[in-house]
Amino acid sequence: MVFTPMTLPGYLARHPKTHLIFDFDETLFWLVLDWDRFFEAMEKELAPLDRTLYDDLAAQKRSLTGTLNAYVETYGIKAKQIITNMSVRFEEAHLQDVIPNPALVDFVSAHRDKYRMSIWTSNTSRIVEKVLEEHKLSGVFSRVASQLEVMMLKPYGDGFRYLAQSGVPKNRYLMIGNSKADAEAAKAVGIDYFHVDYFTKKTQAD
Repeated sequence: MVFTPMTLPGYLARHPKTHLIFDFDETLFWLVLDWDRFFEAMEKELAPLDRTLYDDLAAQKRSLTGTLNAYVETYGIKAKQIITNMSVRFEEAHLQDVIPNPALVDFVSAHRDKYRMSIWTSNTSRIVEKVLEEHKLSGVFSRVASQLEVMMLKPYGDGFRYLAQSGVPKNRYLMIGNSKADAEAAKAVGIDYFHVDYFTKKTQAD
């Protein structure tokens, strides 16, 4: 028997939802960025604040997002401002390419009036809005929860609280993402999760 992975339309046919929350990078699009430059900026700007947290990242004891959250947990708004400014500069200076997920982008475009759609991302809303405009998707998403709008990144639930509509039951929401952090964020706030592996498969094929 051949197993056919379920598509997003197939999932929604079985599990009706009204509110779809999309991760951005490596879900809707792949933002090709020179991440070595970001780590260099972290060593210059964040490591002086707490070298141990940075060294844990370098030793792979924490993920990148986990490290950024740890800085904000420990040092509050001071660390958050450093991270936000660093992220904006990095995305503006080092974006090399934008590769769409064709099926997902087509789905979003075709169903813009059927679902209330939003984005929950660890990128900044500046780069998100730029990419959406370039791909004729401006105005499709009701809100973007990014580094610029929330304090803590996934898997913390700040993004969902920013996006959620008052009075809408959680069983009407679906988180669509590609990572462990996306799945854990959905679980943390009590909504369903749909996994997208388009870019993982594409990378393996290449």
